[in-house]
Amino acid sequence: MESFGKNDVANTVADSPIEFLASSIVAATTHLYVRRHGRGKSIWYDYTHSKQELPPWPGKLGEMEEKVPVVYAYFNNHTGTPGNLLQLLEMRGEISNAQMKVRARAEPRERKKAIKKITDF
Repeated sequence: MESFGKNDVANTVADSPIEFLASSIVAATTHLYVRRHGRGKSIWYDYTHSKQELPPWPGKLGEMEEKVPVVYAYFNNHTGTPGNLLQLLEMRGEISNAQMKVRARAEPRERKKAIKKITDF
């Protein structure tokens, strides 16, 4: 751990289908990255997190923030990312009024089974 701080190195905590990658090991001292890959079977990144998967994450992020001054958390670049990000911000009480309006507009799209192309946005 001492060499991490000395060299300003951070690890990445990854939420993924591979169990050992999904553990929340914080080995950084200055900053940390949290990458939400998702739990897709054949393609990890083509995934929208369910409402049941997100509730533990505000607490997990809070625990990480107690250990490291700066935590960068992001979702993969898939179609569910905007909605999932807004859900997480809302759970943490960090969502702005403008983001709440976007979230309200996005909800009908989230209910669709699949978005097939980027022009569906």
